[in-house]
Amino acid sequence: MLIVRRFNVNSNKMYLQKNGYYKAGHELGNHSQNHKQMSTISAAECEDEITKVHNKVKKLTGYDMKVFRPPYGDYNDVLIESAEKCGYHAI
Repeated sequence: MLIVRRFNVNSNKMYLQKNGYYKAGHELGNHSQNHKQMSTISAAECEDEITKVHNKVKKLTGYDMKVFRPPYGDYNDVLIESAEKCGYHAI
């Protein structure tokens, strides 16, 4: 949010649209829709958390994100497999 405040924009959405952050060579990564503890939810929920953000960023930028960092650094085999199924590498 510091970046959002610094550039005086109202949301990450506006920031992506206004500044083309990814066009400057920065990697965009996924961090989930609702910041859930990913090891406690089902594979279907993991996939939903990942794809909702992916689809929004893809619509705004045309960019296909490939990295996913789970909230709290919390992961298990279900998350790893779900991320891979969605075309992501969990980091």
